Amino acid sequence: MWPLQGSSTTNYLVAAFDAYRNYDGSGSVVGDTAVSAVTSNVEGTSVYAFAHSTEATALDLVILNKATASTTVSIAIEHAPSLGTVTAYDLVDGNAAVVAVAGPAPTVSCSGGTCALGYTMPAMSVTTLVLR
Repeated sequence: MWPLQGSSTTNYLVAAFDAYRNYDGSGSVVGDTAVSAVTSNVEGTSVYAFAHSTEATALDLVILNKATASTTVSIAIEHAPSLGTVTAYDLVDGNAAVVAVAGPAPTVSCSGGTCALGYTMPAMSVTTLVLR
């Protein structure tokens, strides 16, 4: 990667790395094993899921909204552990930093090894969802 211009508080490229490698500002990283996840809107959104090889009950999602309006999606994760809590961190247009999302967190429901959740993503955003 080429050296970056600007500080880490004004550079969206640095913030994009933070969505995976420092989403909480304390050095937390997404899991080290990619797993399958799908979004209900494959044209306008993307989802990447990661399990942790050292923590069987942990899963992280990085979801992208490519639209210029907020978008609500359903996300399904196959072969997932039983998950109960979700914490969200956003990178949104106008703020080149990943920050904790205020307000109620989305709920996740799991049955038969498949977990599902719904989430309304801000326009033009990247969200890291930490599921435990």
